[in-house]
Amino acid sequence: MEQVCRHCGALVGADDHYCARCGAALQAAPEATPVRTARPPRQQPADPPPPARRSPWWTVLWTLLPLAAVVAILIMTNPSRHAYARWLADQVTSARPALAARLSAGAAPTSLARATIAQNELIFTIFDTRVHGFRVDVLGIFDHFVPLGPSPID
Repeated sequence: MEQVCRHCGALVGADDHYCARCGAALQAAPEATPVRTARPPRQQPADPPPPARRSPWWTVLWTLLPLAAVVAILIMTNPSRHAYARWLADQVTSARPALAARLSAGAAPTSLARATIAQNELIFTIFDTRVHGFRVDVLGIFDHFVPLGPSPID
């Protein structure tokens, strides 16, 4: 049985291992070629999913939470009328001995507390004290007192 050279198409003998015309190696018998199974097409790596967006209520929550904490601290540290009266009595005693003498000796904080109008705004208080021709407006916030305007105590 004669073969045909795959490279040049020349007829070659059945026992020949090389083509006489081109010198290409011949196969003695066609071998069964392995059947290739079809591979699924190679998929491109998928783009990573976009980052999950937080819903707007999370943004509102994280904005309001610190604000609520600050308001809670302000409410808890809003000074009382009696704390203000003690502070003012100390200020008057050290800066204005004449006025302190006009106030009853041990009852100065009580007298000042009665002469004080407190405007409590929940997170701060404005104290307005008028006694013996003496007037002072003070802001009370964070358990501290801040005179508003020039202090008549000095």
